[in-house]
Amino acid sequence: MPRARIFSGWWVTLAFAAMVFTATIYGRFSVGSVFGTMFLVHQTGAALGSWLGGALFEATGGYGAAFAVASGALVVAAIVTMTLDEHARCVAPQLSPIAGGA
Repeated sequence: MPRARIFSGWWVTLAFAAMVFTATIYGRFSVGSVFGTMFLVHQTGAALGSWLGGALFEATGGYGAAFAVASGALVVAAIVTMTLDEHARCVAPQLSPIAGGA
């Protein structure tokens, strides 16, 4: 049986690009916070979206209301995204202690 190639494919390139460009825009010390926030918001939206779509279907008898709410959320997200500052931020160099020295 052939071994699965974990570190090959389009998703590796996409993940690498996301890490590099996030670090370039927000600074390498903020990458964890940025990705953590993105995944938290994504999973919260996925959980609420599934539930809200079903609740709106039950209340209205169709998916029109769910589509309208999702479209409104998309417009709000697009507006918030357009307000982001894309310029790289300068981080003051921080001196780290060296073992056995100052």
